[in-house]
Amino acid sequence: MKDTFEDFLKELHATKYTGTDDDMPEAFDYWLGELDVETLLRCGHAYGMSQYVEGKKEALSHFR
Repeated sequence: MKDTFEDFLKELHATKYTGTDDDMPEAFDYWLGELDVETLLRCGHAYGMSQYVEGKKEALSHFR
């Protein structure tokens, strides 16, 4: 569980980004600023679920 919510959003943005690597940081900032509240909440929910699953895997690995 090392990724931040910002890292999660950057990975999500990268999956649909078609520009150059040099322009990616600015494109991410623009993309983030254009997200509506509902989409941002859905992203937060998906991030929370992914962190829960990773935490559960890590906790269970101590019992193997």
